[in-house]
Amino acid sequence: MDNLTLEYCLKFPFSQKARKLVSLKVKSIEDLGKPQLLPAILLAEEKIMSAIKPSIKPGSPGPWLEILSYPIANIILSTINVRSLTYKYAVREAEKIASRWSADDLKALVEIGKEEFGVEAIVIGRDIKSVVIDLVSYIKLASCLGIGPISEQWDPSNRKITDGHVHVTVKEYIRLLKAKVKNHILEAASRPPASVPANILEVAGRIKNAYLRGVKHRVKPRTGKDPPCMRWLIREVDRGLTHISRFILAAYLLNRGKTVKETLEVFKQSPDYDEKISTYQITYIKRKGYLPPSCARLEELGICKKDETCGDIRNPLQYGRKR
Repeated sequence: MDNLTLEYCLKFPFSQKARKLVSLKVKSIEDLGKPQLLPAILLAEEKIMSAIKPSIKPGSPGPWLEILSYPIANIILSTINVRSLTYKYAVREAEKIASRWSADDLKALVEIGKEEFGVEAIVIGRDIKSVVIDLVSYIKLASCLGIGPISEQWDPSNRKITDGHVHVTVKEYIRLLKAKVKNHILEAASRPPASVPANILEVAGRIKNAYLRGVKHRVKPRTGKDPPCMRWLIREVDRGLTHISRFILAAYLLNRGKTVKETLEVFKQSPDYDEKISTYQITYIKRKGYLPPSCARLEELGICKKDETCGDIRNPLQYGRKR
C-alpha cells in the first residue's frame, strides 16, 4: 500500500477506502482472535482508556495500526455497552481525527462529506475559500452538535442563505463535519456483533471495570421536584448538551438552591466536560443571577416536556410550588 493511501485513511478512518484497507487484514470478526492483530487491539484499548483518564497517552505506532484500531475500538465499545463511556470516547476520537484536517484538505473534506454522509456542499471562492451547504444537509449536520436547540450562531435563520444553500467558513464546515463523525462513531459503537472472540470480551471487561470504578454516583433527576423538561436535560447530559441547553439547566439548578459545586457534579457527566471552563461558566451564571427561560420559550426551543404534573406553571422554577 502506498503512503498516500495510508495518509488518506488516517485522516478519514471512517471512509469506504479505509474500510477496504482494513478488510485486507480483518475479513471477519473472528480474525480479531489472531495474534498478529494484538497490537491494534491494545492500541484500541489505550484509546478508550484515554477517554476515561486523559492522563493516559496512547502510543504512536504508525498509521496502519491507527487505522486498524478505529473499527476495533467501536467493536469493543459496542461490547461494553455503556452509553456515557461511548459518548466520551466518540467526542475524543472525533476531535483527534479532525485535528489531522486543515484548510488544504477542503476538497477532500467536501467529497468525504458527500460520499459517507450524503452532505451536499460546494467550495466557493478563490483566495479566501468558503463552503455552501444544502439547507437540508446543513440542518442535519447542525443537529449533531449536541442535544437540545442549536445556538444562534448555527441557527439557519441567522446565516446567509443563497438558493437554498447555507454559507459557512472553512473552520465552521470542519466543526460540523467533526460533529457528524462523532455521531458516526456513536452509531457504529451501538451495534454489538452477534459474537466476539474471547480476547475482545476480556479487553471489554477490563475497560468496563476500570470505567465503572471511576464513576461517582450519577446525579439523577428528582421526580416530583424537578419538572419534566429539566429531568430530561439531566438525563441527557452524558450525551452532550448544546450550549443553550447547558445554560438553561445550569440557571435552573442554581435558582433551585444548588451550589456551584453541586451544579458541576451534574455536568461532570458531559462527554466533553472541562472543569475549568465549566466552573467559570456556572460561576458567571450564578453571579449574574440569570433565570431559566419561561415555559413558553422552552416550548419554542423544543425543550418543554409538559405533562399533567406541570399544571399551569409559566416557568420551570414554579414546578412543585404552584399548580
